[in-house]
Amino acid sequence: MRLGRSFRAVLLAVLIGEVASYPSRLLAGEDGLVSFDDYGQLAVPMTAAAIALALRDVPGLTALAVLSVATMTATHGAKLVIGARRPSGGHGSFPSGHTASAFMGASFLHYRYGVIAAVPFYLTAALVGLDRVESRKHYWIDVLGAAALANIVALLVLRRTQPRLRRRRGLTPD
Repeated sequence: MRLGRSFRAVLLAVLIGEVASYPSRLLAGEDGLVSFDDYGQLAVPMTAAAIALALRDVPGLTALAVLSVATMTATHGAKLVIGARRPSGGHGSFPSGHTASAFMGASFLHYRYGVIAAVPFYLTAALVGLDRVESRKHYWIDVLGAAALANIVALLVLRRTQPRLRRRRGLTPD
């Protein structure tokens, strides 16, 4: 029963992130899922949720839901405050929401299950960022900023939910 609620919470958090990102995509002149970066921004966090679900990691699913909301709130809040222009025109360039979403999933896997588990997902997230730059939707600084933001938010959220992470990373005294 708890697993079902947690999974629904993760799906709801991803949906909220998608809905929250829609206005900035409209401002940028984008619409719908049309390319690798569009699918990658969802595939990485959804795969992270599927891995946590397969492992029956209910606290991990809950942490992923919180992390998803926190990352998208920070990302889209920064977009509104900074208001940077995109290479192709439009607003909301910094930081890249697609890249932040992908790196959020990879960072979750890294801090929850170890760096080896996260390597393919970090590579996928990097390709999402590369696609955003190559398609002239973002500058490199937007992508790098999003990757850093997602990783920092993941570290902050997960260190509160994982005492082991706090000790291992030296973030709190033993």
